[in-house]
Amino acid sequence: MNPQKLVSYNPATGEIIGNVPVTPLSEISQVVASSQAACIEWGKSSHAKRKEVLLPFGERLHEKQDELAALLTAEMGKPLADAYGEIKRASKPYSSYLDEIEAALSLEVIEDGYTHSELSYVPYGVCVAISPWNFPLYMPHWMVMPALMAGNTV
Repeated sequence: MNPQKLVSYNPATGEIIGNVPVTPLSEISQVVASSQAACIEWGKSSHAKRKEVLLPFGERLHEKQDELAALLTAEMGKPLADAYGEIKRASKPYSSYLDEIEAALSLEVIEDGYTHSELSYVPYGVCVAISPWNFPLYMPHWMVMPALMAGNTV
């Protein structure tokens, strides 16, 4: 067992599907510092710019759906139809999803005849997504995209 890599096995066959690097604890501070540095510019970017950067992700999910569905099935034994359903939920309708997030974050003006108030949203900064494993594509996506669209880094 290599502590620097997480090995992914097919639960039905025991076959190794692949592996992913594990970030050592000693490097976490550097990862956070890099994310904080990136967040400064990303947080200043307009909603339109963020959408321009994020929109291709939905297109790529759709383009790679066969490969992703096969991988989800192999990694966790999820029925192929369910894997396609997860990808569909994560990729549809991507543009309107990002528009919805943008609208929720837009400047809100509140006037009652006596006062004028403005409610605006600023990024938190660096966010971490800890997700359950039963929807390994959709759940992180559901957490990460709104955070990125809001100007945070993840």
